[in-house]
Amino acid sequence: MIQNWKFQRGDIFFTRFDNAIGSEQSGNRPAVVLQNDVGNFYSPTLIVATLTSKAAKKYTQPTHCLLVNEFLSVPSIVQAEQIFTVDKSRVLKFLGHLTPEEMSRVDDAVRASLALNPMGSIQRLSPIIRSTAAYAPPEVVDGKPPIYPYTPIKSSFEDAGSVEDMMLYTELEAAVHAMIQRLEYSFTFNPSLLTIPKRKQQVAEILKEAETYIWRIKEEMRCA
Repeated sequence: MIQNWKFQRGDIFFTRFDNAIGSEQSGNRPAVVLQNDVGNFYSPTLIVATLTSKAAKKYTQPTHCLLVNEFLSVPSIVQAEQIFTVDKSRVLKFLGHLTPEEMSRVDDAVRASLALNPMGSIQRLSPIIRSTAAYAPPEVVDGKPPIYPYTPIKSSFEDAGSVEDMMLYTELEAAVHAMIQRLEYSFTFNPSLLTIPKRKQQVAEILKEAETYIWRIKEEMRCA
């Protein structure tokens, strides 16, 4: 253990992880301190998340945060799904301290891992109740498919800054609403998409492709 060291949130230490079981992280590896600084000062333990040098593997996963830093010998990923409480005696060497921007990205990964953010957490959701019985018969106009009664999300563009910005936001919002509306129509009037195994597999592949694209956009926003 480093003698008389003032541990701080955002510090990265080379830490000893032994007696691991199964998929737990093991060996000596870097770990970032997540614990608040009051606990870091008074407690004999630290709350940390481990790092891995396998940066090419799932670096866009929401519980992962890619770090490229001078004090890390190679690009590394913070694994927010691998959080441990460790005794300070396990700390071997101080490596460096993360910037506020880097720590903010780590916090995003932790929120996703622990379901602390209702809009971005990974958690079990209540099933969507779909029924056409609550609505009037769908209206057919010029032979086109009926539009599923979908209520758009209310948004405010008071802080858009300019007419051009507001037009950009409105266009993006309209595109997202149209996609959701079409999905709801498909699942409501074609329930076999969610029940027949072959169709379920095809739907899963399509949604996975969409999910990959969305996470790629989020990663670009985080790194911008």
